[in-house]
Amino acid sequence: MFRAAVLAAAVLATAAVPAVGSARDAPAADPVATAAASCKVPTDDAWGPTYVPQLSVRKVSCATGKAVVKAYHRCRVANGGRKNGTCTHKVKRFRCREQRLSSIKTQFDAKVTCARGAARVTYTYTQYT
Repeated sequence: MFRAAVLAAAVLATAAVPAVGSARDAPAADPVATAAASCKVPTDDAWGPTYVPQLSVRKVSCATGKAVVKAYHRCRVANGGRKNGTCTHKVKRFRCREQRLSSIKTQFDAKVTCARGAARVTYTYTQYT
């Protein structure tokens, strides 16, 4: 009986070792990017602009990138509105510059690059006017 219990404990201990190692090696839920990374972007307009089809970050997390997108949109709308707004202030300690790519009477596309040291948040957006 004692021998069977020791054998069962040894088998269970051996089986548990790979599980512990794989949990330790699993990535965090929102890791800080050390190289450029593309982030998943929802299809709704919950981020502020009508559409944000592309978001990439470098040396920051995707969550920080999302926060910068939202803060920049709030700043832009507060300083001239949805159509003609420009943001000249830092947002989340990032300095941003916007380049309008194309526009028609009812919408425009733009690319925004925000930098804080080596950290970068770059995204494109479409805004209905």
